[in-house]
Amino acid sequence: FRDLTDQVQAEERARLNESRLSALNQLTQMEGSSEEEVVDFVLASMRDLTDSFSSAMFIPSGKLTDPGRFYWLVNDYNPGPRLRSREGNILPQNLFDLLSSGGDNPVLRGIVNGDGQSTLFEQDKWKQPVRRIAVAPSINDNRVTCLAVVCNKEGEYNESDLLQIETCINGAWLILQRFQHVRELQQ
Repeated sequence: FRDLTDQVQAEERARLNESRLSALNQLTQMEGSSEEEVVDFVLASMRDLTDSFSSAMFIPSGKLTDPGRFYWLVNDYNPGPRLRSREGNILPQNLFDLLSSGGDNPVLRGIVNGDGQSTLFEQDKWKQPVRRIAVAPSINDNRVTCLAVVCNKEGEYNESDLLQIETCINGAWLILQRFQHVRELQQ
């Protein structure tokens, strides 16, 4: 029985590795794509690789006058646009509060599984209850460049899910950084 369980786990790891490599390969082919297309692809990849219901990404601007951009990708079954930029373009306060857990500094990498039934918080604009969540940053030069979030997986999130998120977000940042440089040059 144990050999069968080990074999199933090995097959699952192989499937995830293949999916992750495929996503990274597709991401490298997106050099000529728009920023929205890259973000949409990365959010869909993170969601699919972790078997999550939704995914989100926060890209801080690094400027006091512009907090950054927050994108939330809802499941494919909801009508309307899949990629949505949150009104106000800031990290939702309820997500910040959850990550802070009452302290001054938020934890930017981690998992909150809860019991899978109780609502941790509700994504305010679309009234989506968040029951489980995994968060991971992309860090460049000791600065958070992106913050990636997946939520509402049927089962519990684990370290493998965080690895999937980090792989996607770090690959995406290489492309998104180019868009940021172009914006800065245009200003």
